[in-house]
Amino acid sequence: AKVNDESVQPRVEEIKEKLKMFERQDIFNFDETSLFYKQPPTRTISGQAVSCLKADKMRLTVGLLCNSDGSLKFDPIIIGKHAKSHCFNKK
Repeated sequence: AKVNDESVQPRVEEIKEKLKMFERQDIFNFDETSLFYKQPPTRTISGQAVSCLKADKMRLTVGLLCNSDGSLKFDPIIIGKHAKSHCFNKK
């Protein structure tokens, strides 16, 4: 999606101003990403594309947490699959 820099810039400056009251070691960031651990490779060692393989959608969610200056890094957090999903309770 396109972002209008002129409309975003005042908000960025506002966030920077609020963060000035904290030390860099006290500002944390948590990001999550997906790891599709059962998905087969799409290419071989020789670089040729592999066909006729169905992509497996099994995944784990990996969470990464560290502070702003990088002095404190936590081990990755692995979030697996829920045994019984609540959103599909009676369906």
